[in-house]
Amino acid sequence: TFPRTLRFVLFSGEEEGLCGSAAYVDEALENDEAIVAVYNMDMIAWNSDKAPIMRLHTRTEDAPGHAEDLAIAQVFVDVVETYGLGRQLRPEITPDGLDESDTFSFWEAGYPGVLAIEDDGAEVDDFNPNYHSADDTVDAFNLAYYTSFVKASVGAAATLASAGLAAAREGIYVSGSLELADGQLAMALLHLGQAGDAQLVVATFGDDTQPATASGTWRAGED
Repeated sequence: TFPRTLRFVLFSGEEEGLCGSAAYVDEALENDEAIVAVYNMDMIAWNSDKAPIMRLHTRTEDAPGHAEDLAIAQVFVDVVETYGLGRQLRPEITPDGLDESDTFSFWEAGYPGVLAIEDDGAEVDDFNPNYHSADDTVDAFNLAYYTSFVKASVGAAATLASAGLAAAREGIYVSGSLELADGQLAMALLHLGQAGDAQLVVATFGDDTQPATASGTWRAGED
């Protein structure tokens, strides 16, 4: 069992201004939730060249909380090395404080986290050309890259859940996104807490951009 609770939460409204994650963070602050780490997966299946680069975005080096973000990123890097995934996945830490994904909502509230994403660096011409189009389908994925990305993500989440990054905080958050058929973006966050239970939270938005959230909690050993 894990010493922390793990939540997997889907947020919608990211493209409209990080609406889902902002609403979630507001509620977390209101409830005085203590969060050790946010691991945000955003676009993890495209790689068209021979360099299997993926990026771990953190806050800028001079920003408060950068050291905590860096510690989370380093866990991912160590997992890739430990489990021999280096040939399929090459993580690069990018301390730029990117504000275009849901990690930013948590950073703004002082919660540590990283954005894990395909190689989106401006200096490398390997950005997904099918981005936000009907051509962004499974057959265009690099499945070996995607599988390695998922393996490393699971390993990083389990490692973060097992070892305390900050004794004063509890809870590991792992998030991912899914584009729905109607064009809405749903996101999920998996939260692992000290009680050893895992909670899945799914948040979606209606026309009024108000989040509708469904969640469930599973104790270790339960189906």
